[in-house]
Amino acid sequence: MLRIVNVAWLLLCAWPCAHLDAEPEPLKIATYNIKGGHHTRTAADNIEEFFATTRPDIICLQEIRYRRDAERNGTGHAADLAKRLGPEYTWAAAPRPIILHHPTQHGPAIVARGKLVHTEPLMLKPDRAYGVLTEFDIDGQTIIIVSAHFYSLPGASVTGALTTEDERVHEVAHLVNRLKDETKPIVIGCDGNAMSFFPSANTMAHHFTDVAAKAQNPEPTFTVRDIGIRIDYLYTSNHFKVNSSIVPNLHHSDHKPVIANVELKIFDVKPK
Repeated sequence: MLRIVNVAWLLLCAWPCAHLDAEPEPLKIATYNIKGGHHTRTAADNIEEFFATTRPDIICLQEIRYRRDAERNGTGHAADLAKRLGPEYTWAAAPRPIILHHPTQHGPAIVARGKLVHTEPLMLKPDRAYGVLTEFDIDGQTIIIVSAHFYSLPGASVTGALTTEDERVHEVAHLVNRLKDETKPIVIGCDGNAMSFFPSANTMAHHFTDVAAKAQNPEPTFTVRDIGIRIDYLYTSNHFKVNSSIVPNLHHSDHKPVIANVELKIFDVKPK
C-alpha cells in the first residue's frame, strides 16, 4: 500500500513538469514585400537564402510574382521558398487577377511551417485580392495567418499614399470584420502602404497588436526621397506575447523585412 502511495506521489509531482514541457515553443514570424527581388535570379536566390538562414515559422510575403498555370494560382517565390525550407513548410497564395494582363500581376502569399488547413482570398474587387487568409496547424495549434498588401498607386509617392487612403480604409475594415469573431490566434503580415498615423494603420493597431511598436523598435522599412518610413507591419491578436522585433538591413527588394519573436500566452480569446 505504501508503495502505491509513493508511486502516486511521484506521478503527482511529475505532472506540472510534463505540463510545462507541453507549452508552445516561441514562434519566429516575418513579413517581406519582395517585389524588388523579381528582377534578377540573384536577388531571388538571396531572399531564399536569407529565410533559409533565419528560418521563420511564419513568413508573410507581398508582391510575389505569378506564374501561368492551369489553376491560375500565384506561386513564384512562395513555392520556391517552401521547397527550399524543406518538407515541413507549406505555401498558400491569393489567386491571380481575374482580368488577364492587369497591371497587378503580383500578390500576397504565405509560407509557414506546419499543415495548411484552410485558405481563402481577401477581395473587395474581382480583379484584385488584397490579401490571403489561411489557417495552419503549427505544433498542434491552429493559427490564422494573413498576408495583406493594402492598396496604393503604382510607384512610391506621398501624393499617391494620401490619395488612396480611402481604399485602404475599406480594405482594413473588410479584414477586421472578417476576423472580429475569431477566437484562434492570429498573425498578420502586411505592406500597409501607410505610415502609423494614417487612419488605416491606426485601425489595425486598434484591433491588433502592432508588434514592432510593442517591442519598442518601430524601424523604417521603406525609403521615399531618401527618408526612411515604416509602412510594413506585423500584427498579432492578444494571444501572443511579443519578445522582440527587428528590421534587417537587406537590399534584395525595395522594402525591408520585419522579423519578430513571439510566444503564445493565452487561448480562445477574441481580437481587441
